[in-house]
Amino acid sequence: VADSLAVSLVLNLHEPGETPLADQHFRDAFYLFDADGDGYVDLTTDITHKLRQMVDALECSVDETALANAVTSTVHKCDQERVSEEVFTAVFQDPFVRMQWRCVTN
Repeated sequence: VADSLAVSLVLNLHEPGETPLADQHFRDAFYLFDADGDGYVDLTTDITHKLRQMVDALECSVDETALANAVTSTVHKCDQERVSEEVFTAVFQDPFVRMQWRCVTN
């Protein structure tokens, strides 16, 4: 559950209330996504894979069109598909990116 919470907060699937997300949330989510431990997260495959694993835990479904849009806009924002922890944290703090991910689950 803690894993799902870290991921869902970072992807904005879960409303965190008024509390700004701590760097720890981003670190936790980054390492959960970085399944192979190479220090990079692939924005297309790693995030999509983890999100699909979480859907049951979150008791929701994935909007495939919204997911494709969110991935595309996130990759576009980074200018790369594989990102380090620093880039990952910066991009997921971006309001536009967060708004895109909010639409992914329903």
